[in-house]
Amino acid sequence: MNRGYQQRRHYAIKAIKAYGEGVAHLEDIIQSITITLIDDITKQDGRPMDVDQLLYGFLCCVMASLLYGEEYAYDDPVCQSISKMTAEVLKAIDPVSLGSLLDSFPVLFRQNIFLKETLMQIQQTQNYVNETLHKKITEYKAEFDENCLKGILDQLILIQKQEVGTDDPVMDDGTIQGIMMDLVVGGMETSHTVLCQAFHDFFHEPDLQKRLQDEIDSQFEPSHIITLKDRPNLPLLQAYIYENLRYKTVLPILVPHRAIRDTKLAGYKIPANTFVLVNAFYTSHNPSVYKDPFTIKPERFLDEHGTVVPPGHPARYNSVGLSFGSGMKGCIGKNLAESRIFLFLANILQKFTVLPDGNLLDRDVRNYKLVTILRPPSLSAKFIRRQ
Repeated sequence: MNRGYQQRRHYAIKAIKAYGEGVAHLEDIIQSITITLIDDITKQDGRPMDVDQLLYGFLCCVMASLLYGEEYAYDDPVCQSISKMTAEVLKAIDPVSLGSLLDSFPVLFRQNIFLKETLMQIQQTQNYVNETLHKKITEYKAEFDENCLKGILDQLILIQKQEVGTDDPVMDDGTIQGIMMDLVVGGMETSHTVLCQAFHDFFHEPDLQKRLQDEIDSQFEPSHIITLKDRPNLPLLQAYIYENLRYKTVLPILVPHRAIRDTKLAGYKIPANTFVLVNAFYTSHNPSVYKDPFTIKPERFLDEHGTVVPPGHPARYNSVGLSFGSGMKGCIGKNLAESRIFLFLANILQKFTVLPDGNLLDRDVRNYKLVTILRPPSLSAKFIRRQ
């Protein structure tokens, strides 16, 4: 793997750690977004709500605040651009779409076998994403103040400025765009599908929802807005999130890797430069590691004392450890995604009981649609305010 890629990844992780979570003003913004979400749901007075729209609204607002360090309403153009970027890119890389075929067989581009209209649509998506992000980067560079860094974008611009005059700089505007793109699309859709899975689980297993609510009630007053600092006090919820990630398996087949030297694995000889695909779906549903792998059991991730098992535990290593990829090609936004999932579930379960709007839908992950990631069926829900 070349030095440039490693350096860009290092810078991206550095920016996320510096301004991704735990920074006071970002915590305040996310708390404000959470309060607005609760108020908006309460105003519906138990009427059915479109879960996809609800989740995208919350996730877009949180993502915008992390990137730009400011609070935005969902109808703000900034949030709308994030929502549109996510939808357009996912459409372009749908594995049954022309976009996926062109990625796999670029020769088709040159031979112009397929409809020009579809090719133009893919190009328009790329142009829209580039123009949207370039405009935001230009705006923030014009107002940049290294003594007042607001979000991840400011941190990336700072790194770019610090590279000036050094040998082999890697943080150009294109790299910043790429990092932002990875965070937006990867973080948005993975968080969205995991939260959708949670609604299906609560509908099919109301006792699971009740147990999670009981844990929250035992730790906090109803008026308390749960933040990331409260995560250690909710081990059952954290264990459920891990079980959700295991069961749904965000990326069934991980991003391709390449063997850097001749090696052996499970008795097989793998020559150097061989492309290696990891079947994360199998490792997450391996019956020798997980008894009844197609059932939801948060206890898999708790020890005998009710504490979340450590990262090196087989239950976490074989599933959660691979949920967002692995190694140098693992998702740089993994921690951000897990944080958003926790904040949403904790605050929703504290304030509401969620009920299905109509018949239960199939939640067997083996029947889910594969659109780069496994996607549960869309659904609507009724949010009943808890007393």
